[in-house]
Amino acid sequence: FSAELPKNIKWQTASHKPFLSSNKAKKGGTYRNYILSYPSTFRLYGPNSNSGGFVGYNRAYSFWSLVTRHPNTSKFLPELATHWYLAKDQKTAYFKLNQKARWSDGKKIIADDYLFNFEFLQSKFIQAPFYNQYIRENIASVEKIDNYTIKVVSVKPSWRLLEIVNLTPTPRHATKLDKDWVKRTQWQPNIVPGPYVLKKFEKNKFIEFQRIKNWWGKEEAEYKHKFNFDVIRLDVIRNEAIAYEVFKKGKLSVFYPTEVQWIKETNISAIKKGNILKHKYPIDVWTGIRGIMFNTEDKIWSDATLRKALAYTIDFEKINKNQLYSLNQRKNNFFDVDPPYKLKRKTYGFNLKKSNQILDKEGWKRSSKDGIRYKNGEKLTLRVFYGSSRHNPYLGTIKNNTLKAGINLELVLQDGAAFFQSLESGNYQAVVLFFGGGRYPSPRQFLHTENKKSGTNNIFLFGNKKLDQLIDTYEFDLSEKKRVAAIKEIEAIAHENVLLIHFWERPFQLFLRHKQIQAPPSLGTRRGIDYDLLWYAQH
Repeated sequence: FSAELPKNIKWQTASHKPFLSSNKAKKGGTYRNYILSYPSTFRLYGPNSNSGGFVGYNRAYSFWSLVTRHPNTSKFLPELATHWYLAKDQKTAYFKLNQKARWSDGKKIIADDYLFNFEFLQSKFIQAPFYNQYIRENIASVEKIDNYTIKVVSVKPSWRLLEIVNLTPTPRHATKLDKDWVKRTQWQPNIVPGPYVLKKFEKNKFIEFQRIKNWWGKEEAEYKHKFNFDVIRLDVIRNEAIAYEVFKKGKLSVFYPTEVQWIKETNISAIKKGNILKHKYPIDVWTGIRGIMFNTEDKIWSDATLRKALAYTIDFEKINKNQLYSLNQRKNNFFDVDPPYKLKRKTYGFNLKKSNQILDKEGWKRSSKDGIRYKNGEKLTLRVFYGSSRHNPYLGTIKNNTLKAGINLELVLQDGAAFFQSLESGNYQAVVLFFGGGRYPSPRQFLHTENKKSGTNNIFLFGNKKLDQLIDTYEFDLSEKKRVAAIKEIEAIAHENVLLIHFWERPFQLFLRHKQIQAPPSLGTRRGIDYDLLWYAQH
């Protein structure tokens, strides 16, 4: 073993308390939810592994890290490590691994699995440029001290070192890394450290995760009353309206209704009798970027002035009142994160007069036949791809308003596989997307020139040297003042270039459950409903 522990090391750890689970929880039964489309792969990395409802479940049981955070207090907690130590150089971290931890095939999770993860994420064979870039720019080395102790060194000193070096293991014993890895593992269930493993599936029908009977963590205090269902089943139901009918028949355990369904379709006898429980659950969560996102390399819509003209046609107040029943608030920032990086900014408001003035000035003339503007023989049309019918009501309102400015919005609803293929290929003018958020801004994946290519999260295909420099300052400068200033400037660039039309968010979740689905008094966490805390009263 090449690395050694420093002398007089002072290990840190923490308690998972306060526990959010209930000691009344019972084991057993099947939790049934739905996904809108069947996944394009079971892989955790590589092509088509990053999108769709299945991904959240797949990652929840596979991506267990050295440490995690308490969902309410945000303090760091042990996950696959029991202790950690951060050196004064702000680059070096040491971890003691949990010797009880096992892979789902029963093999021990050891230091070699972290060393292999470092090798794996650098490999071109996995066809995952985001992970290749992340590991290259953030992790300098991973070294083994003994089978249950590792040393991780970051490339540069970091103001959030524990986040940067928080690796997940990859099972060396079960992974053959070569040029055929992507194809060979396309439909291969993962060997995981978490409590559930993918066991049964039928293409385009369903996927089932089964609880591991002798899971290593089942008697640990922090997990004892969590992960209660024997089976997590995801049925493929391609329409939310149909899914709601299936739920009402008792064939789904829970349901997250749209605003329309919440207001107009929950006045039913099952709810009045208490057989279905209705919750408006307050949350404090980071919402990622969401809205209509432009391809800034498109022939017409590369012009930020045109994008601004379209942004002025969005009447959020009308949409919120008529389609969203005043349950939402407008998003204004590119990054909706924790202080000090959350900034006060207003996005473009509804102003048809400004929109028309911009388009007149740019030389887009109205057709006397259909009112659509044209220039040099080309109509002013924006083709918008989206992947869920729940967007239909407000996209219709947006389309009607863009017509008032002479812009033709072509709305194209695609099924999940086709939608994600469009994203991977870069073959779109604009897309409706909702990204998950996080505690800190993550500008590199969205705005760095290294990701200015199809198949990445830089949906906008936008970036320049100035942005790259600002991203480096934010990520690596040890001065909080300089980091905040960099994010402020990044936000301003995103705003000025109208990379997306911001949608909205709710400060609560709308949630329905059958009464047999029991929950602790808190129901969930500060971040939302947590199905890992639920259980069946009868099964």
